[in-house]
Amino acid sequence: MPTREMKVFNEPNFRLLRLAARFRPTPESNLRNDSSAEVASVIESLMSIGLYADEFAYLEDPELNYFEMLPKLEDFLTSLGWKPLSNEQEFRFLTAVYAEVGSRDDHSAYHAISRWMEDVGLQMDGSFDIQFVADGIEAEHLYSCYYSHPPVLGGDLIPSVEDLNTYDWSKEGDARPKKVFSDWLAAHPNDKSENRPFDENLLNDLSA
Repeated sequence: MPTREMKVFNEPNFRLLRLAARFRPTPESNLRNDSSAEVASVIESLMSIGLYADEFAYLEDPELNYFEMLPKLEDFLTSLGWKPLSNEQEFRFLTAVYAEVGSRDDHSAYHAISRWMEDVGLQMDGSFDIQFVADGIEAEHLYSCYYSHPPVLGGDLIPSVEDLNTYDWSKEGDARPKKVFSDWLAAHPNDKSENRPFDENLLNDLSA
């Protein structure tokens, strides 16, 4: 299975949006448990493009105590107009983000649905909201795409594809990842804007 990841997923703005969507301000509600080292990596990427906030002096430390990290990260995100998302809002926003990438072409769709399954699909598996969310955002279509079973591969579609450049995605029909993402976007055109965790325009105020 290919492991090379798309550059867009490593861009500072993307990483911050993902972190903000998943973050909850207390240990009990912060189900994703992003470590201080993971947060420090995001902060380092922001500083690499010339952004700085007072909280970075603490958050750039990968060994910062987890319970000290939470309020510092909350303070920083709050300065951007951040609001904690519900599980449903988080799943909707991240699905919209990955759908925008995945609707571009087959190569992008492969990587996007792999990341979607990690960040959304598997999280819904462990959520009490799974039935409601699956119905509400049509997640079952993405599940069936990921786990479709083409005879030529002898296994689930996404984990079994070995060469993205030679695989004939058109054979997947309605389960073609690019089509599934495009259909989802058409049915949910406002999910990204309505569930955005913070105001990205405020990042311009952080130029060092």
